[in-house]
Amino acid sequence: MLGLIVILMIEYLHYPGEYEVLQGLISNVLELKMVSKVQVDCVGDDRVKSDWSFERPIFALLLCYVVFSIFSIAWGNFFIDAAIILALIESVSKRSALTAWGNIKEEKVAALMLLYLGILSLSYFMNSRDFSGGAMIWNVFYYMMPSYFLGKIYIHSEKRKWTFLLVLAITASISACYSFWQAITTVSRVPGFIDLLELAGFLCVVSPAMLVVSLHKPSKWFVRVLGSAIFAMSMGSLILNGTRGAWVAVFIICALVFLYNILTQKNYRWVHLLALVLVGTVLTFVLSYSPMAKSRIENMLRIVVSMQYQETSLGARLAMWKSAWDMFCDSPLLGVGIGNYYSQYIENYANADVVIKYYGKIYDQWREQRHPHNSYLLLMAEAGIVGLLCYLSLLLFVLRQYLLRIFWQKEDVFWPLLGASILGVYLLMSLTENVIFGMKQYNQLLWLVIGVAWGKGGQRP
Repeated sequence: MLGLIVILMIEYLHYPGEYEVLQGLISNVLELKMVSKVQVDCVGDDRVKSDWSFERPIFALLLCYVVFSIFSIAWGNFFIDAAIILALIESVSKRSALTAWGNIKEEKVAALMLLYLGILSLSYFMNSRDFSGGAMIWNVFYYMMPSYFLGKIYIHSEKRKWTFLLVLAITASISACYSFWQAITTVSRVPGFIDLLELAGFLCVVSPAMLVVSLHKPSKWFVRVLGSAIFAMSMGSLILNGTRGAWVAVFIICALVFLYNILTQKNYRWVHLLALVLVGTVLTFVLSYSPMAKSRIENMLRIVVSMQYQETSLGARLAMWKSAWDMFCDSPLLGVGIGNYYSQYIENYANADVVIKYYGKIYDQWREQRHPHNSYLLLMAEAGIVGLLCYLSLLLFVLRQYLLRIFWQKEDVFWPLLGASILGVYLLMSLTENVIFGMKQYNQLLWLVIGVAWGKGGQRP
């Protein structure tokens, strides 16, 4: 409901001449009806004929997903499931709708997704022990492919894209305020409304996206100020969350985005200064009220300066990485099978000598490592070099297309820059977290935004 109210406010303020259309839109969304065969033309009172469509209800469901997913994973999945069902009904019922999903021979992103899923399935069937691996593959498909196509097909116009971004920004501000309240009332890491790592994933999408909004040259000044404020709040919330892998990934990518804008928009330095001041103010507030965040930053700096990683989380990760690498070396082509890392680790690769070498001593639950805290090593261990190459081919193809548009397109590069920034954070965060199989909501939101930013940008300009 909050998302629908926001939509009404945006549409009425920016498109007051379409008030009659908005009344019909809200009625269709709330009652989840099909759009009538007779629609009101935005130009005047003339009526034009058109086929029925679920396009507007699906768009509204996606906005509701953005709003409710930070409060409940189950509610977020409910709205995505409803959007998928309506999209499938429309595709089956209308031949013309099938063309909207794109010819699979021309849709290279979908082809690479299917290739990647096929390799995961092959690895699973060749090494399966139970059904857990099959469930993991299904989750990879469910949280990636439908989200990408829903964003690409149903959030296609510039008006809808900016509505989607504004709802995402409002949702991020609510989440950040709740994180600040949690930090004041507790000394531990803040999980937000749902989960510690899923909040980190959400902020890894929002933070670079809001930075790109704040630095967007064609936008009005109040849009930039709003983007800067929400970017600063998201960064503060991310620090309070305490996921250091996300810190590093977001910092590196945001620094690159900032540098790119400084080099290309030299006449808008006040915006850069505003963003820096807001972020500095929020981080000062965060560090003064959160001993946890201050302690984790000090530990990171101590490791970098002294290069002493024993009895730290980095030392524990190095031991896990060594075990995952050994597992890959023993099954280099297709790995040990999807879902088999934990059982293989317990049976063959839980080596106390390796733990002592990197961590300095044996610690509690050192044998209970279900993943190596590195998505690339986990994929190499479970799906082999073939699985890793297919995965990287998908992500790097999308990133390459965005970068081509950034450096070849002479006009507005807002959407490719936004897509490249959130994908860059994902690639870097994969070095320290299990984002492929463990952070489902992060993958879902990531691919939804990638689909929104992709638009017509799949082709080289």
